[in-house]
Amino acid sequence: MIAYGIAACLYGVAQAAIVAVPVSAGVAIGALMGAAFVAVVSEWSAVLARYGLRSSLIGLGVSCGIASLIGLGFVVRLLPMATGAYVLCSCLGVAAPLLHVCRSASSPAAFDDIETGHLWDSFRTMILNPSLGLFLFVFVMSARGFVFMDHRHIGAESVMAAAVIVVVLARFWPRFSLSAIYRIFLPAAGAVFIVLSSFPVTSASFAGGFVVSHAAMAVIALLALASLCAVAHAGEFAPSVVGAALAAVVSLAVLLGVNLRALVADADTLGAILLVCAMTYFVYVMLSPLADYHRLLKECEGTGNSDVPIGPAAVDAGSFAAADRETVCRRLSDEKGLSMREREILPYLARGHRPAYVADVLCISEHTVRTHIRNMYRKLGVGSREDLIQLIESYGGDRSV
Repeated sequence: MIAYGIAACLYGVAQAAIVAVPVSAGVAIGALMGAAFVAVVSEWSAVLARYGLRSSLIGLGVSCGIASLIGLGFVVRLLPMATGAYVLCSCLGVAAPLLHVCRSASSPAAFDDIETGHLWDSFRTMILNPSLGLFLFVFVMSARGFVFMDHRHIGAESVMAAAVIVVVLARFWPRFSLSAIYRIFLPAAGAVFIVLSSFPVTSASFAGGFVVSHAAMAVIALLALASLCAVAHAGEFAPSVVGAALAAVVSLAVLLGVNLRALVADADTLGAILLVCAMTYFVYVMLSPLADYHRLLKECEGTGNSDVPIGPAAVDAGSFAAADRETVCRRLSDEKGLSMREREILPYLARGHRPAYVADVLCISEHTVRTHIRNMYRKLGVGSREDLIQLIESYGGDRSV
């Protein structure tokens, strides 16, 4: 992290230098920044892993909105000393993770029972899907080298608009969750983008689609960052894994975007390529919820198990008080030797919630939740959620146990 701060400062000085910097020195600075970038991102993931989805989203929204506003001020020359500000921001960027390491702050609860049987499915749903949205935004911003309809600062403007949107969502939407993001917001944004982009290029509707698409992509990028923080906070994947994936996605997006801009000189052709990329992604986010529902319905039909349903339970399970239910869950966990994650899941099942709801609340994959439920059933000697609720009610009714 210290190396990254030093390299970033050297880069800022080199950019402002009157004398040309030797190629070898530039390569050395770039290599140092690239190597240290992964460490900085990983440590930032560890810092942000201490917060949940809402808190991390609000923090990221406010900080990114302020950063974009400051950056826009430098671009339009309202703020002086851009190089000095770059050096200062580079140093501040490594300050928080450096303090985190020096203080050895406590990391989020580590679970020693993380399942690996569905590792790829968990990685795909919890890390790869949000990373695609982040990749799209960074890629488009890196590749876009033209001005469309006088939108010269669309990048900064879209981030500031997205910051307001995500803070409002996280603060005032009662049912805000990962499920709401990927099953409601993203498909709705995709539908709006596809409809507006179907109009002629010179029309006002297409121009509106251009602005909406950039704002939507910025929102998606912020939601992706927050969801990755929530995944690290949940403990299913270590912050180092999340940070490495994040660094790889951003680096690859910048590399491909810059090279595409260099290879495609014609602005119309480049715009068409970026439009196709955005269209492909939004079609994907619209079809993904349908594919998930279809898979779950087939699972229901194939197993005939009532524990497979999709949403939260319609009724609250158990006829005794919530405090008694929590006490019974702790007693059962101690007696039957449930693991840390199973202890975390059991109270939700006792209240009648379904696996999809538990996965959404805990920011872990549904595959992982179902695996833990099967192990929990085996330890408790039950065969279904109804049997589990009856067991908990019997424990709650027997005060002598």
